[in-house]
Amino acid sequence: MSTHADAFPDELILAAIDRATRHRPREGAVIKASIYLHLAIPSRSGPARHVHRRLQVLEAAGLVERSRRHSLEVWRDRKSVV
Repeated sequence: MSTHADAFPDELILAAIDRATRHRPREGAVIKASIYLHLAIPSRSGPARHVHRRLQVLEAAGLVERSRRHSLEVWRDRKSVV
């Protein structure tokens, strides 16, 4: 039996953030829906909830940064933060 963690390791989540950010370079950060789109998962699903929890863990580890833009939560990869 596969778990969500097996399907979406942290490296894959970080790569999805990077790809989504490259599609909108001027903004520099992306909403979760864009991350889910790059992972090919529905926004309201078990895998999406797993990714949301992993984003919080990645933020605590200093690998991603969360902020707000127009009252929406946005995420960026810390390596792209200047």
